[in-house]
Amino acid sequence: MSANPIEVVLKFEQAINSRKVDAIVAMCTDDSVFVDSIGSKVRGRDKLKNAWEGYLKVVPDYRISHEEIFGHGDTVAVFGSAGGTFAPDGKIVDKTPSRSKPEIGSFRAENTVTNQDGKLVVDGEATVIPPK
Repeated sequence: MSANPIEVVLKFEQAINSRKVDAIVAMCTDDSVFVDSIGSKVRGRDKLKNAWEGYLKVVPDYRISHEEIFGHGDTVAVFGSAGGTFAPDGKIVDKTPSRSKPEIGSFRAENTVTNQDGKLVVDGEATVIPPK
């Protein structure tokens, strides 16, 4: 029995928010493609692992959330946001609200993924929509 595609995507969201790179990459197929907000593409698990490790070092509190999620067969459309603090040295010095911090911003993202035996095949490009 195939895994429920929406549950697979929600598990992937949890893996990202836990910042566990091995769990993130384990949920991707060997030929998965990640497209970031500036259109750069990373293909394959080894490269995805390196990319996630690097990204989470400079945005250590990176998080995503979904506002809407729809499934049709094995395809899932996710609409949500992502954000975090840019920290080039990997450390967020001050989290108090009274001080400004270099927030990467919250942006709206759209992505479509396909479930394949409980893993994600990202074969389309993510679309990042800047906040209003």
